[in-house]
Amino acid sequence: MNFRNQQKNLNPLIRTGLVLLIFATATLFLHHRIVHLSDDLADGVTGLMYGIAIVCLLLGIVRNSRGRCRSENS
Repeated sequence: MNFRNQQKNLNPLIRTGLVLLIFATATLFLHHRIVHLSDDLADGVTGLMYGIAIVCLLLGIVRNSRGRCRSENS
């Protein structure tokens, strides 16, 4: 399978999770420079985004694996 076919098969949950993961990582570096929040609040928001990203990625993987099992059994 080439890269283009693999890219088209990405579940929307996996794409959302990857975008949130990138955004959460960027906020780690930018929250001190751009927004002057308390460290506790910034860590909480970053942790929440990491958590939502991980959940989206795991749900996307589970849904992809269930779809493949169904198509192989048919």
